[in-house]
Amino acid sequence: MLLLLDGLDEVRLKYRDDCVAALNAFGLKYTAEMAVSCRIKDYEALPNRLQLQSAIYLRPLVREQIRDYFKSIGSDFAGLNALIERDSALQELASSPLILSIMTVAYQGIPLENLPKTEDLKEHRTVLFNSYIERMLKRRGNNPRYKYENKQVIYWLALLAQKMVQQSQTIFLIEQMQPSLLVSKVESKKYFIGVKLIVGLLLGIYAGLLFKILNYENLPLFENLISLLRESIAGLISGLVSALVVRLESGLGFGIISAAILGLITMPFSGGELPFLEMIIFGVFFGVAFKIININQIKVVDTIQWSWEEVKNKFTLGSVSAIGAGIFLLLNGWTWLYRLLTDGKSLSPWLVNFLCKTIVPIFQLSSRAICSEKGFLPADNSSVLLSIFLGLVSLSLSVGLWVGVILGFKKGTDIEGSVIPNQGILRSEANALKLLAISGTLAGVISLIVWSLYKLHPNIFWWVYYGIAPEYRWRFALLIGSMVGLSSGLVGGDNSGLACIQHFILRVLLWSKGYIPWNYARFLNYATTQVFLQKVGGGYIFIHRLLLEHFASMTTGATDGKRM
Repeated sequence: MLLLLDGLDEVRLKYRDDCVAALNAFGLKYTAEMAVSCRIKDYEALPNRLQLQSAIYLRPLVREQIRDYFKSIGSDFAGLNALIERDSALQELASSPLILSIMTVAYQGIPLENLPKTEDLKEHRTVLFNSYIERMLKRRGNNPRYKYENKQVIYWLALLAQKMVQQSQTIFLIEQMQPSLLVSKVESKKYFIGVKLIVGLLLGIYAGLLFKILNYENLPLFENLISLLRESIAGLISGLVSALVVRLESGLGFGIISAAILGLITMPFSGGELPFLEMIIFGVFFGVAFKIININQIKVVDTIQWSWEEVKNKFTLGSVSAIGAGIFLLLNGWTWLYRLLTDGKSLSPWLVNFLCKTIVPIFQLSSRAICSEKGFLPADNSSVLLSIFLGLVSLSLSVGLWVGVILGFKKGTDIEGSVIPNQGILRSEANALKLLAISGTLAGVISLIVWSLYKLHPNIFWWVYYGIAPEYRWRFALLIGSMVGLSSGLVGGDNSGLACIQHFILRVLLWSKGYIPWNYARFLNYATTQVFLQKVGGGYIFIHRLLLEHFASMTTGATDGKRM
């Protein structure tokens, strides 16, 4: 295998010497054959040299070669040939084969007296590229797919070139666009708000599905949807708060705020009472999620792969977290016990079952009669401690499996070349849907097993309660499968779904400001047909570094790029 590495001179100057050192180390370690291209002046300025077997220096065209070229292409270029003969600056430009080709396009058929006359190389180059751009835009043709105004084309290409120069990019890939493309702080704030609103909505739906399990009731579909809508709205507001309050970096602080938001939204529907259990769960979800999710950078996920090592690590994380949550519930059980003794109507069936299987038998309270009245058989006093212990074990194992299924996939190590525009995001989208389906199905199967075990050993699986009729096992599995699938699609495989959300919000903002057209790939393909860009796999490069620099030097007005 021969490695072909183009454009060492286009690596950022501060990293260039490190790049040479890395290439030398790679060559020594793997004895790999490679070819590296670089402009001679930039290479000679480096303090270190590449340790390669030989070097080839591509010399510029000499005057005799240029004359022979003009003899072969006809009389339309007699004026250009005559001007080159007398203009030293133009002779230097013509020594590059590609620039010479650009000259023939820009100045074809123009007589000598109408050609630009200047001895300044920079001015010659500017006039040349402006003429080339004008000529190429005139040959657009009547293709109905491409309805761009010339002003828009120049504006979008200038913005693209400026960002490529700023970020030292040689190849532009749509999927590698980052929030840094947004110009102002206001635009960046809109990006953060948009992403966090969507993530907050998804987390709110996730919490709502969990609450449907904890607050099991055989309610009509409409009432279930209204309840789910409350959590979704709370999620949206929490996401908005997270984006607006820049200084709120504490996960605990934000978790408390999210819990309070849910409480305020839910109170009018619960007789003025605060749903403390739901608020705690909601606060933990949002506090942890917005602390660990990084939306400053968009990382596409080309491939995903199942990792037993990842499963083991995430299983451990889920198991330990579940034990902590179970102990918290047990220690906090007495706060709900008072409500059971006074007015148990406000407690959900899940919470009543939890108290009757754990707290009530420990203290041998008179509330045993209340448990029986509500249809919940209290656990046996003599074995309640063993049941609680086994219940914690079963909770730990089950949650560990669910978390392992959600996060058991990781970003693949295989590097797949991009062959179509935006392929990285399309792959990320496909991986997110794949994770949603696979993880959701696996979690649903695990849930069916857990529900069946709960029916056989209700005192041990005191943390499960969800109906007693056989048909409820499917509803339980559907809810758990939906929760796990949603989570896995969003953050599984190193945030496959999150990358798609980020990219979508970024594209909408760039389009709304007129920085890019809506169908960016179509525009870039158009620029390729006009010979401004060249397609390289799924990416694009300017046909010449000097043309890139010419577009980058243009002044872009605020209204040059109308939305399309």
